[in-house]
Amino acid sequence: MILIEQLLFFILGAMIGSFCNVVIYRWPREESFVSPRSKCTTCKAPIPAYYNIPILGWLILRGKANCCGDKISFRYPFVEALTGFCFLLTYIYFGLSFQTFEICLFFSMAIPCFFIDLEHYLLPDIYTYPGIVFGIVGSFYSQTRTPLDSISGVLLGGGLLWFTAWAYEKARKMEGMGLGDVKLLAWLGALVGVSGLPFIIFISCLMGTAVGVFLMIVFKKGRLTAIPFGPFLISAALVYIFIPEAQTLFLRMFFPF
Repeated sequence: MILIEQLLFFILGAMIGSFCNVVIYRWPREESFVSPRSKCTTCKAPIPAYYNIPILGWLILRGKANCCGDKISFRYPFVEALTGFCFLLTYIYFGLSFQTFEICLFFSMAIPCFFIDLEHYLLPDIYTYPGIVFGIVGSFYSQTRTPLDSISGVLLGGGLLWFTAWAYEKARKMEGMGLGDVKLLAWLGALVGVSGLPFIIFISCLMGTAVGVFLMIVFKKGRLTAIPFGPFLISAALVYIFIPEAQTLFLRMFFPF
């Protein structure tokens, strides 16, 4: 029975991942998520429903469109498998609970944000604003945070990042961080509460610095090369949610008293 439930969670996640792909492709192009039906991005021919099966459709077609033979991006099955795996992992960790529902909802909204920001340096308001609301509403049913904790997380997370972006812009006379990141951290503050923000900010900055140094050394990128910060914030939040030992280690290192 447990294996069946795990399989169902993975399938549900993969199906939602398929819709995430629609959002990732269409939102930056200001196209409707509902219509028209899925079509080839090269020749614009409609894609038959049986080729739209998450993960399997790409495998059956061997990564090539049936209409024109053009290559289908590996991102499509990857996002579907990633979302399915995230749903499965959440169920394994938290079982059938409100926390599972809340985190799966977070994945459904955060994964499109991750890939859109990675490619276009944008974070959709259609997800960040509702995410803040869902986080606060969820705090009334959560066993890990209170409504006051969630609202404080929104104010501290959004306010702190906004001040950092404002101070950087004033000091360097150039934009260093977009408002999308501010809204995203406010959303994460609503989801994890104020106590989780120091860890998320520290880990995301650590990840961003490591990637920035890697780009400078390996690809000879300049130190002012733009790097989207949203994926690092989301990744740090997932570390916080699924690896509580990392949070404990962080507290012992920086707050030993």
